[in-house]
Amino acid sequence: MHLPFQLPISAIVEVTTLPPGFWGRLCTLCLAGGVLVLIVNLCRAVVRTKKIVLAIVVFGSCSSLLFSWVHNRNEPRVLTPFIDRVSLILSTRPHYTAKQAGDLGSP
Repeated sequence: MHLPFQLPISAIVEVTTLPPGFWGRLCTLCLAGGVLVLIVNLCRAVVRTKKIVLAIVVFGSCSSLLFSWVHNRNEPRVLTPFIDRVSLILSTRPHYTAKQAGDLGSP
């Protein structure tokens, strides 16, 4: 006699014969579903926020990313011409270390 929460032995044998790739795809699918739910909830929360707060957060995030790209020079290749022009105004890491060492030679 089987209790309602117990699986029959034949079902357990069937599950153990499944290839390992199946379990990887199943876990990936579950994670993708969870991420999708989180993204939908985040989008709903963004829609409910005030637009000025959203604008301030987006501006702050974009400017932080830009300053990081200019300072570390790890921008995408597509943006390299733009970052080259901006780096003349803002300091990059080699300029910063030369300034700290007291050697302000040519960049």
